[in-house]
Amino acid sequence: MVYCDPSDSTNFALKPMYKLAYPSETVILDSSIEGNAAVVAAHQQAYQLLVAAVNGQISARVVGASSNPSLTNTVPVFVSIDGSISGSGNTIWTVQNSVITSVITKYNGLTIATGNVLPIHEGGHTYGLCNHLGPGVNGVGAFDFSTLEKIQMLMMFIRPAGTTWPDND
Repeated sequence: MVYCDPSDSTNFALKPMYKLAYPSETVILDSSIEGNAAVVAAHQQAYQLLVAAVNGQISARVVGASSNPSLTNTVPVFVSIDGSISGSGNTIWTVQNSVITSVITKYNGLTIATGNVLPIHEGGHTYGLCNHLGPGVNGVGAFDFSTLEKIQMLMMFIRPAGTTWPDND
């Protein structure tokens, strides 16, 4: 399985995995990038792949910051460019009562946010997937999610929040 600390590719120890507050995400592109067609397309593709990976049992939509989206029964994912972050991209959860209530994803530059690999990779992190060396969220160009990653995304909705899975072989 791929349960691990999502911030550390080298740590494969079991860690508590948080659940999304809702099985839906609204990806809100910052006002500085919402008009960039390449950024919009890359994020639409990334989140369509996430939804398809689990046969539509989770959902996501991509909107702009200026559209004032309703955030009722959805987890907001705020996406922006921040040239000061280390690495290519970074995803951070806000966790309350053992559930993920919002997410911030930042890219080091506009070129990274318009490619295919990083929006898919960081999108996987928003659903709790960890960095690892296998297929799927590996940052090496795989645009499909492994069977184990699909199972992990689904498990986020059926197991108690903040617990580790006992059968991790």
